[in-house]
Amino acid sequence: MSECLGLRHVTPDALPALLPQVQAGALLGVVVEGWLDEAALDLLNARLDADAAFPRTPLYGFDDHPRPPFLYGRSVVDCAADLSDYFPAARRFRAACAGLFEGLAPFEDHLADTLAALAGVPAGLATGPGGAPYTPATIRELPDGQQIGLHIGNAFLCTPQAADLARQVQVGAQLSFFTTLRRPAGGGRLLVYDLRWEQVSAWYRSGKVDVRRVPADAVALIGLADQVVLDPPPGALLVFDGGRYFHRVVPVEGPIARRTLGGFAAWTNDGAALRYWG
Repeated sequence: MSECLGLRHVTPDALPALLPQVQAGALLGVVVEGWLDEAALDLLNARLDADAAFPRTPLYGFDDHPRPPFLYGRSVVDCAADLSDYFPAARRFRAACAGLFEGLAPFEDHLADTLAALAGVPAGLATGPGGAPYTPATIRELPDGQQIGLHIGNAFLCTPQAADLARQVQVGAQLSFFTTLRRPAGGGRLLVYDLRWEQVSAWYRSGKVDVRRVPADAVALIGLADQVVLDPPPGALLVFDGGRYFHRVVPVEGPIARRTLGGFAAWTNDGAALRYWG
């Protein structure tokens, strides 16, 4: 395994500016231990379990599945090319998320403060045309037998949904972040492979492949690549180089669904700030 596939573990009371090392390719990511405490996790999960009206949608390709993996909220990756359905969904999610975190540290403030400390620059929510805010994150839930297939974040660059963000942030250095709200009884671990975007980008940019699917040549290379298993405990915040490394979540095993809260982040084009979105 190459040395760049390493993690640094830190605590919320001591957050060094490590994300520039991730951007430079010297570090895979950072784990902030105890970002949400056990009481907060219990409260958030109880509220999500009780709130059938919280906005959620099946993951792409699972609309007709009897027990689909799904998102609370709407990801920019799965919205219309012109983002026409995205920003209304973002407004609904932000309102629902504010209620979800009632009595706790406000989610957006807590996330922005943490990312700013780790990046060494101010951090804030990305905004779209006319100043409409992006969604800050989504919540993913994977029931028994479901997984998140092999993918690489920078494939997003090859979609029309990326055009607005590309005007304001360095989408080629996209970070992924998430915290586990509920860990399944088995499976559900994140695998990151030592196969990088620069090794495969020509295939994606050729226009000859479906960017939602991994090219067969890349799949063959994955079989030869080293991998690391990332399974941070519930409540820890993981920020990693999901844009430039292939990764996947292995199938969940058992009756407890894997539930995570997360999104993406990148530096502004001038490098003066970090923006995040879901």
